[in-house]
Amino acid sequence: MSRASCVMRRVLPFVAAWAVAAAGPPPTERLVTVTQKDRAFGVRDIQMERGGTVRFINEDDFPHQINVRGNGLNTESGLQGPGETIEVALPLVGDFAVRCGIHPRMRMTIHAL
Repeated sequence: MSRASCVMRRVLPFVAAWAVAAAGPPPTERLVTVTQKDRAFGVRDIQMERGGTVRFINEDDFPHQINVRGNGLNTESGLQGPGETIEVALPLVGDFAVRCGIHPRMRMTIHAL
């Protein structure tokens, strides 16, 4: 093994650890977009800032309905037709369960910090 290989072997783990530490926790967002396709949300969990907004985009050929519940918040959208967008503001900190009122297996969680 060459000297350069030995040095890289010893240095690389420290460089990788520094890069992870420098990156810090994942950033939170003020506006998060979530797609709805094939009777499913595009993600299962999202993390965002309190006071942020989640934009739901219906990419299916049939309607959905957004229900958000948790930490005193209980909101339902109207019928969301194909291609339509619904935005839900989260003024509170906490975890919020999101469901489709039409397709109960469509579930996700929002973690507002």
